[in-house]
Amino acid sequence: FKHSLEKELTVVDEQLRKMMFLKYCNWFNLKVR
Repeated sequence: FKHSLEKELTVVDEQLRKMMFLKYCNWFNLKVR
């Protein structure tokens, strides 16, 4: 059970990182323009 929970947390963490990365890219693009 613990292992599967950690797995899910890892997936969530990856999704969060992708979202933050996309947000940063959008912000950067707006700044550059």
